[in-house]
Amino acid sequence: MSTTCQKSMKSKLALIFTGVTLAVACLNPLGKEALAGKFSRSCEDFALTGDSILSATCKDRNANKRRTSLNLNRRIRNKNGYLTTGGGNYVSTCKNIGWGRGVSLKADCRTYNGDWRYSTLNLDSIITNNDGNLTFDR
Repeated sequence: MSTTCQKSMKSKLALIFTGVTLAVACLNPLGKEALAGKFSRSCEDFALTGDSILSATCKDRNANKRRTSLNLNRRIRNKNGYLTTGGGNYVSTCKNIGWGRGVSLKADCRTYNGDWRYSTLNLDSIITNNDGNLTFDR
């Protein structure tokens, strides 16, 4: 292949890559934070209802705000006194559930031997704003 053809192909590939990058940016104007955790970057007015329902006002891809909610009890569990993801039903073995620092869930959770342990879980690490809807990341 001649040097002229190689340069022409590289220019065309660069244009295609630029077009694809712009298309992805247009489809996701909330940025990378809308794809993995960090829901607090594009949501506001957080509330915790009934120990397990997280609600917030979140921006969708068109920057419109909508109220959304997510049942934390479906994916957060108590594992030997620690709040963690996987499974669910932390409400049955934790008490004093509420907000910790920032967007952290806090609770006193029962250990395997029956003691109580204070635990927190950063919700920003596991919850995403998916086009104006709160969803679990993992």
